[in-house]
Amino acid sequence: AKYVVLWLVYYIALSLATNAFNFVKVGKNVITVLVVKWCAASYLEDQDMYRLSGIFREVYLLLRDPVHIVDVYNHPTVAEDFASATLRCELTLSGKAQVTYSLSAPDGSTVAAGNQVVDGAGEFAVTVDAPALWNDETPNLYTLHLHAGSEFIDIPVGFKHIAIKDGVLYFNGQKIKTKGVNRHDSHPVLGSTTPIDHMIRDLMIMKAHNVN
Repeated sequence: AKYVVLWLVYYIALSLATNAFNFVKVGKNVITVLVVKWCAASYLEDQDMYRLSGIFREVYLLLRDPVHIVDVYNHPTVAEDFASATLRCELTLSGKAQVTYSLSAPDGSTVAAGNQVVDGAGEFAVTVDAPALWNDETPNLYTLHLHAGSEFIDIPVGFKHIAIKDGVLYFNGQKIKTKGVNRHDSHPVLGSTTPIDHMIRDLMIMKAHNVN
């Protein structure tokens, strides 16, 4: 049910964005936002957190090309011998357009590049030899660059290998044990509107207590 509601919200937002030109006029425009405390989705994913009403993140209007990238779904996988990795990218567009892509390594060098005409939906895959693996101590990140029309989109990509063998969890070939730590944005004065320096302080305290 949770995902059904999320998709409904997505399609409503997309519909509003598509029809925005029917309401926007030259000059001054007024945008009204209704903030409700509870809704049917409030209980779909309950968490141990403060329940506060309001808008806690940035709100902005984005003007996009009529044909643009709607969704990107990346599937990074690492070979069992860690000698290579593959990035499979699923694309969803609002129409038909040529998508140019490239993958940059953590050092900035280009690993792969190409282009493909996508009509509604499509995918491509690139192979990386001797990939720099991601982990919490050395968070190596590649960057996927996408270009369609007048838009440029950069997405960080991490390659890691997770496996369970004989009841043991292996991360990049190493045995590990994990303990979960839950954290929610909260501030004693600002509530859920947490400043970045406060978030960093939380993370530094957690790291000092061996929480990765």
